[in-house]
Amino acid sequence: AEALRDARVRRLAIEALIVAGQAAAPVVLAASTDPDPQTRRLAVRAAATVTGADAAITRGVNDPAPMVRIEALRSMRVRALDVACQSALAATSD
Repeated sequence: AEALRDARVRRLAIEALIVAGQAAAPVVLAASTDPDPQTRRLAVRAAATVTGADAAITRGVNDPAPMVRIEALRSMRVRALDVACQSALAATSD
């Protein structure tokens, strides 16, 4: 129960930072390695608008959770990253 509560707090914290437009690259990068897949998804979402957080998007494309991989593709589209097309093609066989 405590682990679930902690994950929920991390999710709410990253979501609040996203909404406030205050997510910083170190926070996004740290959240992208969180054990909770929902927190990782939110980190990848935040990376779409945070300078210096491209590594979170790249990490998200290879994440074991499908929701994180899908969010990474969305973030790549928003950032217009060069690897977006290649990653989208690779995801079709996912």
